[in-house]
Amino acid sequence: MRGLVAPANEFGAAAIAADHTGEENVISDLLQSLEDDMCLQESFDLLRKVLEKRLWVRYDLLAIKDEFEIDGKIVYKKLDKKIDAGLLPCLFPDAEVVIVAWLMSEGSKGKWAIKVRLGIGAAGIALNELDLPDAGGRWNAISTSRHGGTNVEPEEYVKIVKDKIEEARKKVASNLALN
Repeated sequence: MRGLVAPANEFGAAAIAADHTGEENVISDLLQSLEDDMCLQESFDLLRKVLEKRLWVRYDLLAIKDEFEIDGKIVYKKLDKKIDAGLLPCLFPDAEVVIVAWLMSEGSKGKWAIKVRLGIGAAGIALNELDLPDAGGRWNAISTSRHGGTNVEPEEYVKIVKDKIEEARKKVASNLALN
């Protein structure tokens, strides 16, 4: 690849998929689809961005999967840097919620960025309706970074999420019993 990207086993598999087997491969599929539209350098720049933003992050997360803590159906971990939390639910298919946290940049005065993602197996939970501290987002994903971070420690945040989910489930059960 003309030295434009560092060697990796994944590139060999991509070349075989592209030229021989035709099997699904994100790298070969991307490069093959760009073949007629872009110059080689632009294609590799785009590939590098895809790999750095998603594929290598996914591999890194898979490598540390066993380091995540489990509290019931909540999986969580403190990290040393920001990640794409959207990649987490598939790593923990039995989890209702996956939470990651990292200290925000120096200007944030020691605040935590905490991302909460609904797990694949979760049912009947809407994260944006749980009234979680310093958080904003949608039904399946919230983040404290939307509000400048939080002073709540990650372990405490996990307890809050767990309690809020339990409270929401009791409310739903109570409403069902009344009807």
